Amino acid sequence: MTLPFDIGLWGALWMAVAVLVAAFVRGYSGFGYSAMVIAASSLVTNPLNFVAVVVIAETAMTLQAWKGVGPEVDWRRVKWLLVGAIVGLPL
Repeated sequence: MTLPFDIGLWGALWMAVAVLVAAFVRGYSGFGYSAMVIAASSLVTNPLNFVAVVVIAETAMTLQAWKGVGPEVDWRRVKWLLVGAIVGLPL
């Protein structure tokens, strides 16, 4: 049986465990998912194969968290941070 990215059965099991652990870490700390998945994938295949997968997964997880976190954000402070970023980024 051929799996995507030319991963064997043990590689697929490794990645399944790595993704679950990385998702737990992200749920607990709020970051680290991408770094852990890419690092784990480098042990079984070319990590570039997982970059798009990680970007899609991070986007989905962020959109799910947005509903619960959105009302808690101090949007006035975010506005001023965004203004500073727009001014400072080109420099």
